[in-house]
Amino acid sequence: GGLAARGEHLLEESEIHAPRVPARDCCLAGRRSLWSPRGEGIVSLFSTLWRCSLLGLVVGLVVGGGGSRLAMRIVALTNDEFTGMLTDAGEQVGQITAGGTAFLLFAGAAFGTFGGAAYALLRAWLPRQALLRALVFGLGLLAFTAFFQGLVTSDGVDFELFQPVELSIAMFAALPLLYALALTFLADRLAPGQFGPVRRSTALVGGAVIAVFIAAGLAQLGATVAEII
Repeated sequence: GGLAARGEHLLEESEIHAPRVPARDCCLAGRRSLWSPRGEGIVSLFSTLWRCSLLGLVVGLVVGGGGSRLAMRIVALTNDEFTGMLTDAGEQVGQITAGGTAFLLFAGAAFGTFGGAAYALLRAWLPRQALLRALVFGLGLLAFTAFFQGLVTSDGVDFELFQPVELSIAMFAALPLLYALALTFLADRLAPGQFGPVRRSTALVGGAVIAVFIAAGLAQLGATVAEII
């Protein structure tokens, strides 16, 4: 009886002196863990997805839209003998129009949003080293555009007429790589986390699929360049 009474007394003292956490703080702690970019909850994963998509939009606007406009300007300056001529898009060489610039910015933002979402979904299957991850992702985007001839195309006369053609091809092919580099730098800091965890066997299969996709896309790009040159 004495030991039981002493145990109850010690339990009461521990409850008195134990620090109490307000209920509101407990709720906030749970909410932070749920929304944490490194968490595994469904809310956290979709939070990472929309953050990467938003970052992709911004980077696509700057790199894709602005980079395309800059590349076109360089092509016009190196081919001033064609000033005033209509391009395949119906724009005059050497003239910067509001409509043409708005279209490039919109296209860059749309492609960038898609790229940001793709990065969030595929990050678990990409290399862990940041620079290598950016390179692989950039090559994947370049391969994607090659299938649809979105950047470098053999249709029309633009790439065949403007010289040096190697400069035009290099500038436009570099845009997905620059986009991937900037997106990786920002997303890994502002939207960390991934759709995972991924088992080793699944990672190997996913990596193999990405490698085959890139190889096929680069082969298609090589065939397109061969047609142009």
